[in-house]
Amino acid sequence: MGSRFAFIYWISHSGASSIAHFSAQHAVSAGAWTVALLAMAVCEVASRSALMAVRRQRLRAGGAFQLA
Repeated sequence: MGSRFAFIYWISHSGASSIAHFSAQHAVSAGAWTVALLAMAVCEVASRSALMAVRRQRLRAGGAFQLA
């Protein structure tokens, strides 16, 4: 979520001209930017879920997993 927020903040403050130049130079459509931002969100959720699963497995294997 942080990377998407930083990207949107950058675009709305100082990065709009460089994004427009990049998009025009590489023929990137507005739809492609939408797909890219959605893909970024899916990757963030998937990586967070994977890290939490690994952490849960490590806690269970160590025997330190107890509910308070």
